[in-house]
Amino acid sequence: MSNKLIYESDRADWRASIVTIALVIANVLIFVVQSLKGNIADSGYMIACGADYWPLTLSGEYWRLFTSMFMHFSLQHLASNMISLIAMGMIVEHALGHGKYLLTYLVSGLAAGLVSCFYHRAVQAAVVSAGASGAIFGLTGAIAALAIFDRAGQYGIDKRRVPMAVLFSVLVGIESSVDTAAHIGGLAAGFLISFLILKISTSGRTEN
Repeated sequence: MSNKLIYESDRADWRASIVTIALVIANVLIFVVQSLKGNIADSGYMIACGADYWPLTLSGEYWRLFTSMFMHFSLQHLASNMISLIAMGMIVEHALGHGKYLLTYLVSGLAAGLVSCFYHRAVQAAVVSAGASGAIFGLTGAIAALAIFDRAGQYGIDKRRVPMAVLFSVLVGIESSVDTAAHIGGLAAGFLISFLILKISTSGRTEN
């Protein structure tokens, strides 16, 4: 294969992942700006910037469910999420297409924040939540849906390993320093919405 063909193939792969790239850039830019303006490790500062804090979110500041998806408490927090976003996002975006992928990502993130709010209100825990992990767990759910529809193999995924991968993701997320409720909420939302997307698209192809 010529260098020209290799270059064009790589360029096509990146174009197929343009939404994932845009999401990574948005997260990084927001992190840099917030880091320069204040202490991102300070909960009060993060709340002022738009982090998810149920006493405020559930009192009408629902926009926090969206803004908190693009905020991170540390460079390590950002890096781990962006690596996961690239790894899974490129697969899911290729499978669902740009628009449906973005819809899955955003709905997963919003659902993750909402589940987090209701859970922490129920246990009366004053938790300040931020990060892309809820939306990224939604991508894990999307990959599980792809496996159910026998679409996983097209994207290099061994569907026999998907249940274990999902279980591992949930178990890894069960730590005191992370928002487990958000992770589970995002996972469930991502699975459900991508399942519906795939179900509708599959039905559309079989109709005469």
